[in-house]
Amino acid sequence: MVGGSGGVTPERWATLEELFHQARALPAAERDPFIDGACGGDADLRRELESLLAQSEGTLFEQGAGVAAAALFPAAVRSRHEGRTLGPYTLGPLIGSGGMGDVYRGRDAKLGRDVAMKILPDSLARHPDRLARFQREARILASLNHSHIGAIYGFEESDGLRGLVLELVDGPTLREKLAKGALPVDEALVMARQIAEALEAAHQKGVVHRDLKPANVKITSNGVVKVLDFGLAKIDVPEPAEPAALPVLATCEGVVLGTVAYMSPEQARGLPVDKRTDIWAFGCVLFEMVTGVRPFPGDSAADVLGAITSAEPDWTLVPSRIPSRVHELLRRCLRKDPERRLHDIADARIEIEDAIAGIDDSMAASAHTRRSRSPVPWIVIGTTAITAAAAVWIGLLFSPSPPVTPEHVAIPLPDNLALWGIGRGSSVAVSPDGQRIAFVGFANGQRQLYLRSIDAPSSTPIAGTEGASSPIFSPDGQWIAFLDSVPAGGLKKVSVNGDGPFPLVDSMGDGIDGFAVNGAWWGPDDSIVFAAENPKKTGLWRIHGSGGTPERLTTKAASEGNHMWPHVLPNGKAVIYTIWNVTDFERARIVLKPLAGGEPVLLVEGGSYGRVVTSAGRAWLTYARNDVLYARPFDIDRLQVTGGRGSRCNRHLHQPVWRRAL
Repeated sequence: MVGGSGGVTPERWATLEELFHQARALPAAERDPFIDGACGGDADLRRELESLLAQSEGTLFEQGAGVAAAALFPAAVRSRHEGRTLGPYTLGPLIGSGGMGDVYRGRDAKLGRDVAMKILPDSLARHPDRLARFQREARILASLNHSHIGAIYGFEESDGLRGLVLELVDGPTLREKLAKGALPVDEALVMARQIAEALEAAHQKGVVHRDLKPANVKITSNGVVKVLDFGLAKIDVPEPAEPAALPVLATCEGVVLGTVAYMSPEQARGLPVDKRTDIWAFGCVLFEMVTGVRPFPGDSAADVLGAITSAEPDWTLVPSRIPSRVHELLRRCLRKDPERRLHDIADARIEIEDAIAGIDDSMAASAHTRRSRSPVPWIVIGTTAITAAAAVWIGLLFSPSPPVTPEHVAIPLPDNLALWGIGRGSSVAVSPDGQRIAFVGFANGQRQLYLRSIDAPSSTPIAGTEGASSPIFSPDGQWIAFLDSVPAGGLKKVSVNGDGPFPLVDSMGDGIDGFAVNGAWWGPDDSIVFAAENPKKTGLWRIHGSGGTPERLTTKAASEGNHMWPHVLPNGKAVIYTIWNVTDFERARIVLKPLAGGEPVLLVEGGSYGRVVTSAGRAWLTYARNDVLYARPFDIDRLQVTGGRGSRCNRHLHQPVWRRAL
């Protein structure tokens, strides 16, 4: 049996790999004649090839042929492209394999960022149908632009090597998370909603994924779901079943696409499929998330296929704490007859959103009895205690009635140190992981930045930040940008380790280098949006986190107030800001500007200090009006408010404290 490199040379392994892929792509009836012709009189080659094919059968229905094959071939063979260049990209280590290619970590030399490079294996690149499928995957991904679908940056070809340049999504796959068992109900529903949103976006473009499974879903460190691998996707038009990239077992008639454990009955039979086959797979994935087991288990691929076509899931495994509407949704997704199955994934998304809302309402109703064991929703700062708002539990913050007063955790400051006043922005920033606070302190007649870990006994002054205000953390928490008043104002950054500070803005042009800043925000794409104020440069500007010359985003009209307090949305699609009327606060407006281009859009008339916060898969636009904090449901993908005029989410707040909170 072939189980390691042993005495087999790399050249021999390369030959075996090519023959393996070619044999796996054939219907069972054609495989033996192909092996006869390919191996000729080389009995050892035939034995090795048949051994590899036999080993792959056992894991095909679990992972797919590509992953199974990757496990069979030595790393030296699978990683042989490491170090090669493809256009401006350099291939790093192999990080995964799928049915249509090997995925390497890559480095973009032009933009200085890491990417994922999906490389078409040599053994498949010589087959026109496989190359066409690879190119079609690129076109399909290029047609999709959604926050829950892994993005494509380009298609590169050089010296016979072809690769898709994809978004690198760091984080575990859903398969890796499920290896530990079922997910908590609220976590499962939030992930399921995001998967449904991704499928909904694909289906709206006429794209059917056809291979949805936990291994093709990744979860980032901040809980964002990304659906990956559209290698088997197709445009949803009536057509016969296609030749397989992942062939079914020899015991089954026909040739089908997909991973056996998540195939719909019509897919398993090799029949034409449409978006309802994705809905079936979605039901399988959701069932596994809430139970920890697959709905159609089996000891072999044949057993699994038999269960898919003729058996029912064990519904007694679904926990009783699952909302009844979700239980019913599972049944509708897993109906074997596609005519009676749920027809649109948008309906599943709506059911899940309503279920999440029901859970949130229940949480809010019992918030007072659970506060002692809840995550801390607010960290508070005053002249003797540090106070910064962090809405980490929307169930507490957005209670419908009565209004909820935010909880506070006080961290005392020494007698010689006080929190500096509000000035032109917030005095406090909380790191993305919630473990550090940066704040503007005032001691011995001088203000500067201080850094403090949540569990540390004292605060540390940051050298070189004298005169600073409005600190903001970088997305990775390693840098703090701040507004500087020494000597002529501007924007600088300093490392949390004390390196710096470094100026960020080289020049604003027109010979004007000094400017005041009315707020700034460090976005998830490592760019900083700031509000500049001087006679010629008032408006919003954007600059990369490493510094340089900023680009203008907005220009203040003659009849407008200043553009102030920008906030980049968590998905990086847009910035919201306040158009401030200094003589009439009630006429302030909150406006949204898409960062990809487009005209500003009015969100709120008579509001200020707008922020978008997310929790439990929902997004809210929060803002101040008459010293009261309001919140409205917000569609973070469509960039629009979806609720009414806004619900109070707490009692009256003193304006200075509220301004510190945001």
